[in-house]
Amino acid sequence: MEMTNYHVVKSTKSVGVGILLTLLLGPIGLFYSSVWGGIIMTFGPIIFIVIFFLGMSIESEIIQLMAGITIIIFWALWWLICIIWSAIAISNYNRRIISQSIHNIPYYPVRPTIESPSPLDRYNKQLASRETNLLSEDKLNDNVPKIQDWLKANPGKGINDYYMKFKK
Repeated sequence: MEMTNYHVVKSTKSVGVGILLTLLLGPIGLFYSSVWGGIIMTFGPIIFIVIFFLGMSIESEIIQLMAGITIIIFWALWWLICIIWSAIAISNYNRRIISQSIHNIPYYPVRPTIESPSPLDRYNKQLASRETNLLSEDKLNDNVPKIQDWLKANPGKGINDYYMKFKK
């Protein structure tokens, strides 16, 4: 059974783009960084709006004032929380992508099998074949002229003709 290694390429996200989108669009811009963060921060304020209206329905001025201050502070902090969440989510995403790519590295080298020798074995075979070629060139017949002499003696011929005739 042959196993195939797949390499999934995911691009990293830009922290600057995430912060800019969140700064301009609030929780909707947070969807670039984190889908769950975008959902939570988009629909989370519904709870605070309900609390605000419940506070306003009570006739006590102190509770109404506290509800108003709470909602103002919430809106100011809510936008800031979205921006911070965006930066953290993108940093975590990029770290996870880099970590996954580092863990995939050991799967790519060729594993030695009967059908495919290891790279070291292939290298040793190449060295051995080079040495035998060098030895066979040394043992060439003395009747074979040097290439420069042969080319001078045969002006219409080329290097390929020389090798076809003498280096079989």
